[in-house]
Amino acid sequence: ASVPAISGGVSLNARDMLRTQERDANVKFVFALNTGNYVADVHVKVVDSKGKAVIDDISNGPWLLAKLPPGSYTATATYNGKAVTQRFSAGSGLRTTQFRWPASIEAVGAANAEASGGQILGTGPQELR
Repeated sequence: ASVPAISGGVSLNARDMLRTQERDANVKFVFALNTGNYVADVHVKVVDSKGKAVIDDISNGPWLLAKLPPGSYTATATYNGKAVTQRFSAGSGLRTTQFRWPASIEAVGAANAEASGGQILGTGPQELR
């Protein structure tokens, strides 16, 4: 990646640790099913307005924090083969962008669990709502 980014948050302690690093980020991605359960092993690709990839990585937890230069971006998060794309802008202050997938995607994931590597992590905290 060409920008600083950190992912994690599988456990409550890990999310608490990431919260302390939010002051150094201006973008926070949250990955969850529409039921509120967090997911991990999400492929994240963020491109700037010129089409240059600034993040292209696998998030090892349901949260990803990054410090992007001010501007407009498109992020595509792929979980169990299903991509969700969102446009957002980064600047000063922390912007949270949530990516959600239907719970039915887990049925597909369960059939291909070994191949996909995707995993369900537990119910997200209140701030997901």
